[in-house]
Amino acid sequence: MNLLLQGVVSGILVGGLFSIVAMGLAVQFSVMRVINFAQGVFLMLGAYLALFLKANLGIDPYLGSVAAFAALFLVGYIIMGTVLQRLLNSDPVLPLIATFGIAMAVQNLVVATVGATPRQADALWSDEIWHIGDVTVPVSRVIAFGLAAVSVVVLVVIVKHTRLGRFMRATSSEPVAAALSGINVKRVDRLAFGLGCGLAGFAGAIILPVLQASPFVGDQFMVNAFVIVLIGGLGSIVGSGIAGLLVGVLTGVGSLILPGSLVAALLFVLLIAVMMFRPYGLFGGKREALIYRSAGH
Repeated sequence: MNLLLQGVVSGILVGGLFSIVAMGLAVQFSVMRVINFAQGVFLMLGAYLALFLKANLGIDPYLGSVAAFAALFLVGYIIMGTVLQRLLNSDPVLPLIATFGIAMAVQNLVVATVGATPRQADALWSDEIWHIGDVTVPVSRVIAFGLAAVSVVVLVVIVKHTRLGRFMRATSSEPVAAALSGINVKRVDRLAFGLGCGLAGFAGAIILPVLQASPFVGDQFMVNAFVIVLIGGLGSIVGSGIAGLLVGVLTGVGSLILPGSLVAALLFVLLIAVMMFRPYGLFGGKREALIYRSAGH
């Protein structure tokens, strides 16, 4: 029983981090119908930026997460404006291929410049451990989860209760009608894509005290994020957040009783089961709402 509780607690803490990355993907897909294969790379860049700030300026990675969000938001904004926006009205596979190419190029550039050796940075209370009954809880994971939860709340508030959020929802449902009503759809696209990339960079910074920064740190997060988005429902931001916690708990409990490879297989078994009974995910919309944009946009 204690072992099970330990797995659940650990899974929830990790699931919060999964949720940030997945919700960034969900924002991008819901607004632009773009599947961003570079999301894991943006997480990796956020981790390296936080590492640089810690090593050279002494800035704690938790504070550096703000800079990571801002920097990766700007990177995403520029990439959407210069590369992806040209492809949105064409074959929907082209943006996917473009983001995959960006991911491969950036990852290999990082390997060539800083090497593949994993690096880690200490943060506030990173060595502290809480003992709650028989459950061991690293404080660094609690802080990372807390920051992730705050970012999720802020994202939901932005989407639900701000002018930008209203524009994003309008662009998501009817981009042509949104443009005709005076909304600058291209600018909304850039802001939404930048927001998703910024969330990945933020996640990369807050996981630095927990994991090590390496050119491949985002790969597993990327795989899990895609599974989470599909389970939660393509384009469902809240669904991705809930599914992230679900996958985190499944991973945490499964890792205690199964080999690592079987835990990964278990995630895909869950995905297949959800797709069989809920083809659009647990919180997904109807199929016609997920079709890529018309050429009239």
